[in-house]
Amino acid sequence: MMNTKNYSRVALIIAGTLLLAGEAGATACKPTDFNGNWTFYIANITQQETGRCELAVSKNTASGNCSMSNGWDFDLAGPFTISKTCDVTMKLDYDQGYSNFDVHLDSSKKAFVGQWKNNADMVGTSSGVKN
Repeated sequence: MMNTKNYSRVALIIAGTLLLAGEAGATACKPTDFNGNWTFYIANITQQETGRCELAVSKNTASGNCSMSNGWDFDLAGPFTISKTCDVTMKLDYDQGYSNFDVHLDSSKKAFVGQWKNNADMVGTSSGVKN
């Protein structure tokens, strides 16, 4: 008969095994994983607007354009960094300032989701797919 102490040990062993098994399939991201052409959508929560953007990414730089639901079209460009855990940070400049994007690549490295905040303190969400 197992006592409570043994149940705790078994539970810890099972949890550790499951955690290690999940990590074994994950591969670290590298800067080239974000290279390519992306279509992404933004939701401006502050102003209740949406937009569709096209972004070309290579050599730690992103550039492209966006069309907002209010009719505003603009170009954007800037650097990005990507961590080994697939977190991507971009500072994209546009004609009225800049936006900081914090997004995360999924395990296929062909989609991302995250959030952004611009220099006017507007906030929103973003999600995209690699073309």
